[in-house]
Amino acid sequence: MGASAHEYLQIIGLILYSYMWVEMEAVALKSGNQQGEYFDEAKLQAARFFTQLSA
Repeated sequence: MGASAHEYLQIIGLILYSYMWVEMEAVALKSGNQQGEYFDEAKLQAARFFTQLSA
């Protein structure tokens, strides 16, 4: 069980990591956000960078 759990945990971690970035992108794309336009653009650029890094 121990040897097979490593790959399983890596895949689950990648899925959850991607899901969190999708959620952050959705908030950044939603209009009327109080954080500001520059913050939202920076969040989208960071999401693109990290999703390409993990692909």
